Amino acid sequence: MAKPEITRVCLFCESAVPLADGESVLCEKKGVVTADYVCRGFRYDPLKRVPKPPVKIAGLEIPEDGEI
Repeated sequence: MAKPEITRVCLFCESAVPLADGESVLCEKKGVVTADYVCRGFRYDPLKRVPKPPVKIAGLEIPEDGEI
């Protein structure tokens, strides 16, 4: 199985912290940069990635309250 490609952006770096504006991050190495910036010190942090929503299957209905 092929390994999925990781998007190298500062938003997913372990050295960066997102700022309140949502468009910038505070990097330990470079200071304030845009969220899509990337430097040579990039280290991927999997906990910062927001997963894609699950795919809905046609014809399959799941009860809202979770009971079967």
